[in-house]
Amino acid sequence: MNLSDKQWLFLQDEACLVYYIKEQGLKASGGELERDDVRQQALYDAGLSTKQAGESDHNIKLAIDLNFWDRDGVFVEPPHPEKYTAEERKYVLDRLQHVGIFWKSLSKKNYWGGDWRFFDPRHFGRRQ
Repeated sequence: MNLSDKQWLFLQDEACLVYYIKEQGLKASGGELERDDVRQQALYDAGLSTKQAGESDHNIKLAIDLNFWDRDGVFVEPPHPEKYTAEERKYVLDRLQHVGIFWKSLSKKNYWGGDWRFFDPRHFGRRQ
């Protein structure tokens, strides 16, 4: 399977995810899908990513970051993963863990950043 086929499957799962988010009464906006090596390295150097340039699934359009608002219109998370307190992490998981579970149910290749030690619940990706 070539990269464009993988990207197409990823995008189809994203469409299902967006519909699920809507059904759940949440709201989301798109963040980064494609990321060049300069941006990726800058995020790594700033401690905002564990992947260096060329290592992220964003570099090949197989990951996206989404921003979330809950049913009350409240932004669900702080802007940078390294700033999560234990209380904020629980707050986000209480509101978004079902979204991550749904995402992973769409394909065994899908993964969610909310499962990581480097907590990044905005991140939805697909392994090659």
